[in-house]
Amino acid sequence: MTPEHFDVIVVGGGLSGVDAAHHLQAYCPGKSYAILEARDAIGGTWDLFRYPGIRSDSDMYTFGYSFRPWESNAAIADGESIRSYIRETAQAHGIDRKIRFRHRVKSSSWSSADARWTLEVERAGEPLSLTCDFLVGCTGYYDYAGGYMPEFPGVASFRGRLVHPQAWPQDLDYTGKRVVVIGSGATAVTIIPVIAETAARVTMLQRSPTYIVSRPSRDALATWLRRRLPTRVAFAIARWYNVLFGLYFYNLARRKPEAVKRWIISQAQSQLGDGYDVKRHFSPRYNPWDQRLCLAPDADFFRAIKDGKADVVTDQIETFTASGIRLQSGKELEADIVVAATGLNLQLLGGIKVAVDGKPVKFSETMNYKGVMFSDVPNFAAVFGYTNASWTLKADLTCAYLARLIGYMDKHGYVACTPRQRDPTVEAEPFVNFSSSYFQRAIDQFPRQGSKQPWKLYQNYMRDLLTLRYGPINDRALEFVPRPERARSVALVGMLLGARHPHRRRAIGALMSFESDQGAHRHAELADLLGAAEIGEIDDEAGGQNVGADLLEQLAGRLGGAAGRDQIINQDDAFALEHRVLMHLHLVDAVFQRVADAHALERKFPFFADRHEAGRNLMGDRAAEDEAARLDARHLVDLAAGPGLHQFVDRTAERARIAQQRGDVAKHDPRLGIVRDVADRSLEITL
Repeated sequence: MTPEHFDVIVVGGGLSGVDAAHHLQAYCPGKSYAILEARDAIGGTWDLFRYPGIRSDSDMYTFGYSFRPWESNAAIADGESIRSYIRETAQAHGIDRKIRFRHRVKSSSWSSADARWTLEVERAGEPLSLTCDFLVGCTGYYDYAGGYMPEFPGVASFRGRLVHPQAWPQDLDYTGKRVVVIGSGATAVTIIPVIAETAARVTMLQRSPTYIVSRPSRDALATWLRRRLPTRVAFAIARWYNVLFGLYFYNLARRKPEAVKRWIISQAQSQLGDGYDVKRHFSPRYNPWDQRLCLAPDADFFRAIKDGKADVVTDQIETFTASGIRLQSGKELEADIVVAATGLNLQLLGGIKVAVDGKPVKFSETMNYKGVMFSDVPNFAAVFGYTNASWTLKADLTCAYLARLIGYMDKHGYVACTPRQRDPTVEAEPFVNFSSSYFQRAIDQFPRQGSKQPWKLYQNYMRDLLTLRYGPINDRALEFVPRPERARSVALVGMLLGARHPHRRRAIGALMSFESDQGAHRHAELADLLGAAEIGEIDDEAGGQNVGADLLEQLAGRLGGAAGRDQIINQDDAFALEHRVLMHLHLVDAVFQRVADAHALERKFPFFADRHEAGRNLMGDRAAEDEAARLDARHLVDLAAGPGLHQFVDRTAERARIAQQRGDVAKHDPRLGIVRDVADRSLEITL
């Protein structure tokens, strides 16, 4: 039975999955897609986490979708409101009808021969296979199976109840109970003010302090704007204000960490009063934004402490006891309930096993491209949010970029794109520069980032906006593979420029007999690209056999004369420019740049001069070497005849260098011989 096929499969029906679906529908309307969700509800993390007080720790004007304004007055929203927002967004755009619940993706395998992914899925316990052209992971990076639970000494002797917030028991009654919350991160800061309202006493037990800032739960500016402006305009202004303020505060913290540290601590002191030991309990050892800041809306966390409903103990656990926890200081904390807000386990791509052409992908050995794709993994993307701002800001840019990329591939006839890291000057760095324990425990499982673009993760919305939404798609790091019929056409163009006369005749014959749904259109492109003057110059140098006029005449005759040829050529065809780039740059320019400078080439072929204006001394010029790498001839070889020619190109170029060093120079410039040899070998494989 043939597996059901989609153009795009999105894995994960949470915040990012709905975002990706919207962009596919809006900007790639002809594409078929499905969302595979392992659970039985929309919402992802926001449906999984149900502990008391769960809420956003970012303002909803940046956490909400750019295409659907957040209309509530609450800038900091509770979990139920966020779940409803995601669910209603999916329903409003018809995305909910594309979600397949209880579909857990177990593995995905890419086939270069078929240019598609095959997914092995568990559907309600039954195996299922699906295929797609492009795969998008929107699984976040939390392990849904369970949070991080340290091995506490003596925990078996504890007679109370030990719970983790990720698996909060809905029947847990903490009314009138003594509760100890282990941890000082966002989860602890969220839970404590809520349970302190009814618990007998709540103690936050921390090994070391965390930066906690307070802000109003309602945005006064947004409220003012909504009274005076249309909803979308007010939302856009509020969103940009919060984006820019967040960037300013983050950059200020990185430039002047001591000043920002003093300000945050002073805010805690003002909330708790002069007599509170803020230095011990709220003065972290690290700088602001080395870890994510914790948020206390309307200072609720500080108010619970000030009102005597909660307290903070900074110490370390020696052992659990029957009645609570004994600390290394000798102090004992009695507890009926212990909440281990000790962090999360990270898991890349929901634990999906990924393989490319039968070889398992170790993502720790890959490099992240633009925060979206992974080196050497074709047609695959993953959506990750910011660590220093709202998750959705980056998710939104990523999904917009993916829609642009897929549209670009369609426009240019590509079936696959793969990031390739070939720049030796790029150094590998950790995926995120965060000191948080949950990141450090799993950092070796994640891909690396690079030391410079396009491999560097800047965690900067403005920079990513320019790169992902407005920057060019095609750059030196992306390798594209065309549809088979286009690959053959591109290969023949390149071969016509470099092959010896007998092979050129074979190429012309193959071209004349080449048929496709747009055969005439392809021939028109070739005729346009192979101008008589250029072919004549190359023919003269390659052996004096001028077949340019003959070729153009045959093409014109096949297309119904000059008038018919001009009519077709004048059509605005997206392939023409790309063919010209491949013909001039990837096959000829790059090979010549590998073995010598461009002076002789310019003298022989003046029409190449503009390509070499900035690359005079190519072998010693750093910028020119980078340019040469970008224009690597092996890219066209990949398109034309497969990766087997990589070694052939390198060996041929090396032989030419050795011949030049020995003075064994052929009658014609040896660089031309390289082009001819590559062309000959490619023709043998292609035809």
